[in-house]
Amino acid sequence: MSCVVCFNDKCTCLKIKGKKMGSLLKKNEMITVEDITDSERDSWIEEIASICESYGKFLALDPMLVFEALESKRTFWYPNYYHKANFPDLEGVFKARDINDLLKKIDISQGFRCPFCKAVSKSPYKCDSGIEVERGGGIIKCNWKSYGLFNTLGRGLRIMLTDNFLNNPFVDEIFYPVSLETNNARPNQFPGKIDAQRAKTIILNGLFRNRSPKTLK
Repeated sequence: MSCVVCFNDKCTCLKIKGKKMGSLLKKNEMITVEDITDSERDSWIEEIASICESYGKFLALDPMLVFEALESKRTFWYPNYYHKANFPDLEGVFKARDINDLLKKIDISQGFRCPFCKAVSKSPYKCDSGIEVERGGGIIKCNWKSYGLFNTLGRGLRIMLTDNFLNNPFVDEIFYPVSLETNNARPNQFPGKIDAQRAKTIILNGLFRNRSPKTLK
């Protein structure tokens, strides 16, 4: 693994920074379960260094700045916090500078494709298409959530707002925007006209706020 500071495989920065990371983790960690062994701890430090290196390259930032930003938001045990569910690989992540740049790249007035019922939802986080689906042994109106256990079933869009990442160091996941579809797919049922301002407000309320975005009713 290359150095998290200079990206050189042969330098000693990783060892030095690794010790610093370990010191900061020890200082900040909030142990809620039995502590891990030293070897497991060292393995986690390397994993965290790899995350910071990857995100640093993606954002053109010093990996230690990334690490410090991630640590500033951590409120629970670091092996759980640095799980890949929270800091996934960045391949395929849709990058925008800020919310205004994002809204230039995505026509949110066209809605978002629910990965479960395949219809169009006004909300990018919780399906409100009105389509009836079979779930749990019964028939219900689809209410699939992009932030649920199975996220978007691999059919959504992961988004990073780069300018504000150090303040909100998360990768968001939403239903796939219809405006970005390339196969001209359209749902069997369209849930009426989508108000662009309402859709924008939903995104602003949900994007990067927390892991369970509060969407408008």
